[in-house]
Amino acid sequence: MPKEIKRSELVHIQTTKDGRCVDMLLTMKEIEKGMDRFIDPKNESLRPSDCCTCWPIEKPPKCTFWDRILFKCSENKE
Repeated sequence: MPKEIKRSELVHIQTTKDGRCVDMLLTMKEIEKGMDRFIDPKNESLRPSDCCTCWPIEKPPKCTFWDRILFKCSENKE
């Protein structure tokens, strides 16, 4: 029997499996475990070719929320 989880600890996640959108409720620990698996170089061949469009794995350059909105960050000055 699975351990009872507090509803306040659940996070809504959406993913695509076999071309269909799937909604899930996961704990932060489950999400962290999945991210650790994802960034493990041994699993690189398992990543889909259309992956990584929501957030890059690399840490973004230092830029505050408001500076980004006001286009004051170097990445937005083009």
